[in-house]
Amino acid sequence: TNLGDGVGRVKLDTTIADAESRGYVVLVPGVLPGERVRARIWQTKKNHALADLVHVIDPSPGRIPPPCPLFGECGGCQYQYMAIEDQRRWKRQHVAECLSRIGGISCTVGQESRDGEVASDLVQVQPVVGTAETYGYRSKLTPHYDTPAPDGTVGAIGFKRKGRPGLVDVEQCLIATDAINSRLKSLREEVREATRLKVEEDRHAPPHLQPRKPRGATLLLRDARGGVETDSNAMVSEVVKGITFTFRAGEFFQNNPFVLPKMVDHVVDEATRGGQTQFLIDAYCGGGLFSLCASPYFQQCLGIEISELNIAAAQRNAEANAIRNCNFVTGTAEDIFQQAGHFDAAKTALIIDPPRKGCSDEFLDQVFAFQPHRIVYVSCEPSTQARDAAKLVAGHAGNRGYQISNITPFDLFPQTRHIENVMTFDLARPESE
Repeated sequence: TNLGDGVGRVKLDTTIADAESRGYVVLVPGVLPGERVRARIWQTKKNHALADLVHVIDPSPGRIPPPCPLFGECGGCQYQYMAIEDQRRWKRQHVAECLSRIGGISCTVGQESRDGEVASDLVQVQPVVGTAETYGYRSKLTPHYDTPAPDGTVGAIGFKRKGRPGLVDVEQCLIATDAINSRLKSLREEVREATRLKVEEDRHAPPHLQPRKPRGATLLLRDARGGVETDSNAMVSEVVKGITFTFRAGEFFQNNPFVLPKMVDHVVDEATRGGQTQFLIDAYCGGGLFSLCASPYFQQCLGIEISELNIAAAQRNAEANAIRNCNFVTGTAEDIFQQAGHFDAAKTALIIDPPRKGCSDEFLDQVFAFQPHRIVYVSCEPSTQARDAAKLVAGHAGNRGYQISNITPFDLFPQTRHIENVMTFDLARPESE
């Protein structure tokens, strides 16, 4: 599975449906296809069981030793036992399967062919784009700790345990930058000492003050220009494609500074391909990443975002970089086309970078009504993107649908199951043409 679990089947004498023909499904984390393993079942359900990996009897040639001693216990990484080439091959396949299974879109990863050639009705999922920085790349880390003990002792500071309740204590994280790991060591000590002192202080407080009991919390470490910031409200900055972006340390900003410029280049290239687009609409624009980077190639850019803080940041970023052809407005993605009424739809590109849940039907209805020439859809969740892609291709209420012209995944999160996928849609020609 894309969670990094091997899917095994065990023949059982049971009445569970299909058990005799296919076997009872057992999910075992950290197992590659074709491996034979010994596993210990720890939870059974009607149609499958969950198990822990005990021993690999017949390993796959693609198996490698995971470098992190916490791998398999910590839930942060899923793929460390796979070579990076295999990780990216699997992520590419996952994108294709989501599009086929959820979106009903016929696509290929370069293996399906007819008479030795890729069928013309199949859309190619391009190889995953990544860089050599497969560890030490993550520029933001958010470890947690649970409610301290009555004496103020803080237990594990780290991440959720894989498949079990509780946290794993993480002294260093191999996918985080060196600067974050250096600061993490001292921050852990500071948190433990501050919590102990607070409990001691509260113990001697007058009864009428009734101090609150200490609670667990989430820490922040953001590696940006100027060093590692731990205050979520502090302003930090990053440079992407020569443009400086300033934002609060706790706000969203892509966490892989090595792959991000490649993805931005691709999005801009796709939005401008063919030279026909003159206007850009950047839905879910955040701090203006795509629109500001694309601004040299458009007459005018419009970004919209529901967060007033993000719009204020986008406006500051435009002013700080002397970019004058970008306008940012607060609102929902559903009403963005009211703001872009003066844009010629036939010369407009739309960039969509929605949250994990994807696009609402109300937003897609307005896309069909406006009919932008091209759509570049950036997604961190291939399953919801596939659902939306099916709607874009089908069209709606008599409006033309779109043809998929490019699918390119980006590996912003090596060693994990996560993948960022970029799809390009071109407005289909009228049937009369």
